[in-house]
Amino acid sequence: MTVATWKMPSVGSPLAAAKQFGPAIGVACGCAAAAVLPIGDDDGTVLCPFRLATGGWCPGCGATRAFRAMTHLDLGRAFTLNPWAILVLAQAIVFTSWLATAPESFRAWWDRFDMRVLSVNVTIALSFWVIRMALDQIPLPFA
Repeated sequence: MTVATWKMPSVGSPLAAAKQFGPAIGVACGCAAAAVLPIGDDDGTVLCPFRLATGGWCPGCGATRAFRAMTHLDLGRAFTLNPWAILVLAQAIVFTSWLATAPESFRAWWDRFDMRVLSVNVTIALSFWVIRMALDQIPLPFA
């Protein structure tokens, strides 16, 4: 077989290709963009509606800065900013890799466990939030 006769394997339609590879490409682009951004402190404009309304940090506060710290391989700082973000990034990498390599088995698994994954993530995020407030690491709402 020569290079001229070789054809790229088809994944079906462009829509099928987007469904299969879109999440992995999205995660890769997000990581690449975050890697070139500097790791800043909390000195920018506050966009979090919870924080604007209460003055306290929500369960996701610090996650964006934690993702940026992880792209700079600073896991200690990422854990300090928001420990839950490390779990979310690990899940995103595992799930998008699985979806890109074995979409049928991933979708079958996801159809059975999507709500459980969501429930566990919400529980962990809220638990970290309460622990961080109890340890006085983040501002309390309405304080």
